[in-house]
Amino acid sequence: VAGKTYEYLRVGKPVLAIAPSGDNLNIVKQYAPRYEAINDYTEASVTQAINHLYVDWKKGLRPSGSDSSQKPAYIENYNRRALTQKLAQVFDSVIK
Repeated sequence: VAGKTYEYLRVGKPVLAIAPSGDNLNIVKQYAPRYEAINDYTEASVTQAINHLYVDWKKGLRPSGSDSSQKPAYIENYNRRALTQKLAQVFDSVIK
C-alpha cells in the first residue's frame, strides 16, 4: 500500500483513486468518506470521475462521515504507531 494513501485518508476529503484493484484501492473504499476509483487510466474515465466529484461539490454535498482519522477502525489499524508495531513484529519474526 502506498504510504501517501494513509495521509490522504487522514484528511477526510474525497479521494480520486487512480490505481489497480488490490490492497491500496480496498483501503480507499473502506475508509474514504467519498471516492471515485479508476483502474483503466483513460482520459475519459479520469474526466468522468473528476466530474462526479465536482458535481457533488457544486451541489454542496459533503462526504458522509467525518475525518477518517476519527474512525476507530482507522485509528486502530492505520495510525503510525500501529503500523510501526506491525513492522516491528515482522522484523522480530524474521530474526527468531
